[in-house]
Amino acid sequence: MRRALYWATCVVAVAIVGASCGHRVRYPVEESEEVYTLTNLHPDEGRGRLYSVNYQQDGLIKVCSPVRIEEVSAKRMTFTVLSTGRRYEYIFHRMEREPVEQHIGRYFGPRCPTETLQGLDAADVAGVQQGHVYQGMTRQGVILAVGYPPARTTPTLDSDVWRYWTSRFNSLEVYFQNGRVVGIRN
Repeated sequence: MRRALYWATCVVAVAIVGASCGHRVRYPVEESEEVYTLTNLHPDEGRGRLYSVNYQQDGLIKVCSPVRIEEVSAKRMTFTVLSTGRRYEYIFHRMEREPVEQHIGRYFGPRCPTETLQGLDAADVAGVQQGHVYQGMTRQGVILAVGYPPARTTPTLDSDVWRYWTSRFNSLEVYFQNGRVVGIRN
């Protein structure tokens, strides 16, 4: 409880006055801390790299994977997936609109979102297990399966079209109607 209060106070202080807690910027996770992935992550396995704009690459780190944060800075974070020992570099893209602290908190946390996963329907479960978007999935299921769409291409999650990048030049669009996926276009 004390630690959570410290982080909340620190994040507010950094956001309001640009102050740093403890003479360096703090993030919602500590280096050397074990945390869990809150969505599936899709790294470039060959390079061991992920980007904050959430490129949909060939790899898959499953939601609820325990990871250890190795290092965090304003430009990048390194972490190790504990089950495989594989180390990844997570690069915070300069075009990302949300603060680094907020971004990290969307993808990494102290607990696995077990209750959310248990409440999924069949379409969402299939998408999350495979790390893909399928027709009939809910918005929450899509987030768990492939992460959040970049804010630059999808400024609000209430939008009926979410755009993800598959590379610097190609995108994937997910179309929603009444809160469910009705179309996917590469």
